[in-house]
Amino acid sequence: MPGCEVWAFGSRAKWTAKPYSDLDLVIISDRGLPLDVRAALRDDFSESDLPWKVDVVDWATTSQAFREIIEQEKVVVQGGK
Repeated sequence: MPGCEVWAFGSRAKWTAKPYSDLDLVIISDRGLPLDVRAALRDDFSESDLPWKVDVVDWATTSQAFREIIEQEKVVVQGGK
């Protein structure tokens, strides 16, 4: 996502993943992700050669409680602007 910061979180970011665990990514954007962008990301990840499912979370639509959990576990994958 050009211009957006991307964080990994969850079991893969903490190195506690099981073989079937997904990769959780959150995209930091003030405006939120348009539905077509979310759909394109979902499709691209499902067609990729990654050996696990990727779950993309939109920071702009995430609750404060979930944000706090994400911030405790985050690993920056891509820096912002």
